[in-house]
Amino acid sequence: ATNHRGSFLLTPPFYVAMGAVIGWRVVDCTLGCSSWAESAPSISFFTANIMGEGYVLLFMMLVLMAYIFFERVDIMARNRVERETTIKNFHKYRSSLLGEWLARVGFALTTITGIMPSLASNCHLQPASVYEFCWEEEMSNPHGLGVSCGIFLTFIGLQLRAIEPIMGQGLNSLRPLSAKAYALYTLLLSEVAWMLMLAFFSAWLYFLFSGGPNPRAVDVCVLHRSREECTGASLPPRQQEWADQRDGGWQCRWDPNVDYYRYPCTKFNCDGGGHLLRNKYSVIFEFLGFLYWAVACAGMTQAIDIMDDIPAVHGHRQVVQARARHLV
Repeated sequence: ATNHRGSFLLTPPFYVAMGAVIGWRVVDCTLGCSSWAESAPSISFFTANIMGEGYVLLFMMLVLMAYIFFERVDIMARNRVERETTIKNFHKYRSSLLGEWLARVGFALTTITGIMPSLASNCHLQPASVYEFCWEEEMSNPHGLGVSCGIFLTFIGLQLRAIEPIMGQGLNSLRPLSAKAYALYTLLLSEVAWMLMLAFFSAWLYFLFSGGPNPRAVDVCVLHRSREECTGASLPPRQQEWADQRDGGWQCRWDPNVDYYRYPCTKFNCDGGGHLLRNKYSVIFEFLGFLYWAVACAGMTQAIDIMDDIPAVHGHRQVVQARARHLV
C-alpha cells in the first residue's frame, strides 16, 4: 500500500489552530458576555462575521482535505481497475465504482457548500411591506444542506467501496500482526469514528436549533467598536425605530470600564435561558463532528488501500517462493 500518512499530516495543524481559536474566544468561561458564543451558534457564523482569519483557515482546511481525499479515491480507483485487468476470474463489484463516485461527489459538495459564508443580516427587522430579497438568508440554506448531504455521501461511498476488499479477504488466516489484521482493525476503528461523528453532529443540531435563528447583524454586539454603534445612534432614524420597536428592543450595551481582554459592547442578558452555554456546546460539537469525519475518512481510505494490495502482495510472495523452490 502507498504510504499516505505524510499527506494526512497536513490537516492536523488546521484542526489544532481552529480548536485553539474556539478555546480562546468561544469556550473560555472568563470572557462572560465577551465570548463569541453570545452571538455565534456555529463555526461558520463566527468565521464569516467575527473573525475573518478564521474563514481563511476554514477555507484552506476544507479545500486541502478535499484535495487529499480526491487523490486517495483516485488511487483506489486505479488499483481496482488494475486488479480487474490483471487478475483472472476477478469478481467485480459494482458497489466499488459507485462508492468511489459517491465519495468524490461528497467531498466536493462538502467543500463547495462548506466555504459558503454564513453571513448575519438584518432581514426581517423591517416590516414585511418593505421587505426585499435577502441574499444572506438564502445563502444559509445551501450551506447547511450541502454540508450535511456531502458528509452523508462520503459515508455511504466509502462504505460501499470497502465491500469489495472485505468480501475478497474475509477473516480467514487472520494473524494478529499481519497486514490484513492491521487493515481490519483500522476499518473497525474508522467505523467507531463514524458513529462518534454521527453522535457529535446530532448533539450539534440539537443545540443549534434549540437556540432559534441566527442573530441579526445589529445584534452581533461584539462587532460594535464605538458607543454610537453599540447604542444604535449611528443608524439612520428609520432603522433605529425598526430595531427598537421589535420584541426585546435594542439588545446591545456599552461598558466604558472594560479591560483589553473583553469587548466594550456586549449583549444584554447574554446568557438568558442558557443561551451562552447552548451556543458553546453547539460550536464544540460541530468541531468534534468535523474532526471525527476527517479521522473516519482517513482510516477508511487507509484500510481500503491496504486490503486492495493484499492479493498483489500474496501473489508476489508465491512467485518468490516458487523461484526459491526451483533453485533448490
